[in-house]
Amino acid sequence: MSEKLRFNNKIITQIDKTRKVESVYCFGKNNRPDLTIDKDGIAIEIKFTSYEGLREAIGQGFVYRVGYKFVFLLLIIDQKAKQLYEAIENGKEKNLDDMLESLANDMKIFTYIVPAFVIKKPGIRKCIKYFK
Repeated sequence: MSEKLRFNNKIITQIDKTRKVESVYCFGKNNRPDLTIDKDGIAIEIKFTSYEGLREAIGQGFVYRVGYKFVFLLLIIDQKAKQLYEAIENGKEKNLDDMLESLANDMKIFTYIVPAFVIKKPGIRKCIKYFK
């Protein structure tokens, strides 16, 4: 069976004006993820961010989880936050690690952290993921 036939869910984006990303009402306004797979299945948020944006993105994950079964956060870390990325990778951000693991295990909010810079140090992953 072809892959196209096996995956029959619609991908809905903020860019596509023919279909609307379903919003989640919270904090007095409608919140929309960047893209979704079907209307109530998976929400995907993509953020190019530094340290401050991580908190906002994690908060958005909570909000989207109210209306969607699963949430994927793709956090692209800016060059300015290179030390933070290395600290996460080296285990110096234990609380953040624990929180993101808990979000994956307990809330079905799955996070990828990807650097927007070249990794030069050996042993540092090019993507940190928080799910099995």
